[in-house]
Order: sequence, then C-alpha cells, then structure tokens
Amino acid sequence: MYRVLGKPRPYYCLCLLLYKMDENLSEQYSTLAKKLHEKTTSFDEVLRTLTHINSDLRDRCEKVLNTLATLNGSKSQKTCSVCCAREGDTVFTPCGHGLYCAGCAGRGERRGRCHACRGAVEGTLRVYV
Repeated sequence: MYRVLGKPRPYYCLCLLLYKMDENLSEQYSTLAKKLHEKTTSFDEVLRTLTHINSDLRDRCEKVLNTLATLNGSKSQKTCSVCCAREGDTVFTPCGHGLYCAGCAGRGERRGRCHACRGAVEGTLRVYV
C-alpha cells in the first residue's frame, strides 16, 4: 500500500473498492446477458411453434370454407354422399370433405378416415346450409 507520511492514500482504497464493484457488476451483467439469451431462444421456439399451428389452422379453415362454398353453390345435392338416403349436414376436418349424414360421419370418425380421400379425420363440423 502506498503511504504518504505514514498514512495510506485515500484514493488508493477508493480505487480498489471501485475495481471490486466493477468486477461484481461485470459478473452480474454476464449472468443477466446469458439468461436473456436463453429466454430469447426459448421465446423464439415458442413463437415458431405458434406460427406453425396458426398456419395449419388457417389451412384447415380454408378447406372447410371452400367446402361450404361448394355446398352453397350446389343446392341440388343435399343427401348424404355415402348412403344417399339421409340429409347430409356434416363435414370432416382437416380435409374438408363433407355432406355426410350423422350416421355416416360418425362411422368415418370412428374409423379415423375420410370417406372421400381416406385422410385422417380429427373431427367433424355440423353444416347448416
């Protein structure tokens, strides 16, 4: 330690204290920067997942809306396209094929396949034309 006339320099002690504080602040900053990077990475992953789900949902809605437009355009066919006996009022999701009666739609949903395209059926929508 530097001494002037037998006493420590006051600025030297202050400089040491500031140096220690600066090291602590640097460590805290590094820790916070790492945590921020981790949070940003996880947020990006969640955002990508939500974007994918949103685009998938938009595609499914488009298919159902196209089917509804087709159904509204063809007023002559209102019977089930499978059994041709009862009124068709159900559409499969996500493929959008439809105009099935409740019985045929239930059978297709239990089998897990669309009657028209053999695609996977995740659910049904009731259509009021």
